[in-house]
Amino acid sequence: MLEARRSLPRARAALAVLVFLGGTAGVPSGAEADDAPSPFEALVAAYEEADRKNDVETQASFLPQLCRLAAGATFDPKDDEARKRVEADRRKAHSLCRKAIVHPRRLLILAGLDGYGILALPGTSDDLKNHAGRQPGERRPQEVRLAAIGAWGRIHDPGSHELLIDHLRLPSRDPEAGERALAAIEALKHYRHVPRGLKRFEVLRDVILLYEALRDASGINTGFVTSADSSTWYALLDVQLLVLFNVLSEQSLQGYAAAVAWWRANRHQVRAGRL
Repeated sequence: MLEARRSLPRARAALAVLVFLGGTAGVPSGAEADDAPSPFEALVAAYEEADRKNDVETQASFLPQLCRLAAGATFDPKDDEARKRVEADRRKAHSLCRKAIVHPRRLLILAGLDGYGILALPGTSDDLKNHAGRQPGERRPQEVRLAAIGAWGRIHDPGSHELLIDHLRLPSRDPEAGERALAAIEALKHYRHVPRGLKRFEVLRDVILLYEALRDASGINTGFVTSADSSTWYALLDVQLLVLFNVLSEQSLQGYAAAVAWWRANRHQVRAGRL
């Protein structure tokens, strides 16, 4: 009996998978179909039952899937009811992710962070600040911090690029800080989706100013090395910063000098939204 009870959440979760994947066996038809749960509702039901049973493994499996389903839903702009349903599903998925990222188990935290990046709902990056920031409120595992940085970039709320740039500013001998800096550069590439105009200008400006500051600190521009750590830090980030600037500017510039020259020649066009 005990084994049967333990297997119930997984059995229902498996049923939800069949629904999610479009399986038809046992699916009601006719009038019964009108009362059948949607694939999203079936996944949520499986997730919440696993939550009641403290089956974290099942929760972690289904949370990203239900987020993908919510994020990928489409509707006719003229169909107000359909729009409301899609928006409600996305709010529900977000609420589950928000709860997951404060769970004691790392497995569910990571699933919640994955869900945030999948949904990429505007305005939600602030939920991740304690995970993604350079100095989080409490010590968090590197795996969690890297996942939060990645999700932060996929959301790319206007102005939020500053948190990622903060990971790049100061040199560190800590290998994990270097990993977070490189992850921040990858996350910053998502800001290529920021609309042209002031917000795009701010991202490009802050990246090129950072590039210049790190290069100055390394001694390459000035001939004065701030510290050995500064030189090592710049060597770690140099190539990736150029790649980042090319992604954001949609150019193929060959080196730091070319990037600076392009920015000086085109920054007013970028600010005006013409480039």
